[in-house]
Amino acid sequence: MPFRSDAQRRYLWKFHPDIAKRWTNEYGSKPIKTKGGGKTVKKTLKFPADGKTMKKALKRKSKRKNWIAGAIKHPGALRRTAGVKGGKNIPPGKLNQLAHRGGKTGQRARLAETLRSFHKRKKTKK
Repeated sequence: MPFRSDAQRRYLWKFHPDIAKRWTNEYGSKPIKTKGGGKTVKKTLKFPADGKTMKKALKRKSKRKNWIAGAIKHPGALRRTAGVKGGKNIPPGKLNQLAHRGGKTGQRARLAETLRSFHKRKKTKK
């Protein structure tokens, strides 16, 4: 059976070198693409076998930290759809109605509800 990916090849050479040697002699060391014409996807191992893999995992995790900045592609689009003038908040009832819609409007409204829940108001002393 030929290698299906680079990750599989590395794993076998590390933990099962006898099988990897036999497969390399029979089929060669390059991974073979899947039958459906799909690409061989390079994936890192789930467990960090070396320091480089761990660094890549940490780098991916840090990219997820600022997901909000990438989520808002068209600022003001939901406000225009809701028919609310600029500078005013969309009422919670209207936002809830929009969140039950499908498509982009629904996605934007659900994101707005999520972002609204992140905002914590300061308690004022009386």
